[in-house]
Amino acid sequence: MAKTYQYSLRFAIDPYNWDTVKEAKLIDFCKQGQIDNVVFFINPEELNQGHPTLAQVREHWLPTIKSVAERLAKWASRPV
Repeated sequence: MAKTYQYSLRFAIDPYNWDTVKEAKLIDFCKQGQIDNVVFFINPEELNQGHPTLAQVREHWLPTIKSVAERLAKWASRPV
């Protein structure tokens, strides 16, 4: 990609409906689309049921995002 900008994917993730198949599809999409980074949204639009508690964020949303982010980071750090 050009050095003057980054291509960021804005991605709404659902930790209650997430699995390794969806994770692999997201990573493949990022590879094919040459996406530089992913911005994860928690509690987005149609999943929104009010303000999540800190416990909900820590127990559900963050572990899911961390898992995906770690796999994306491994892929991004590979030599091209």
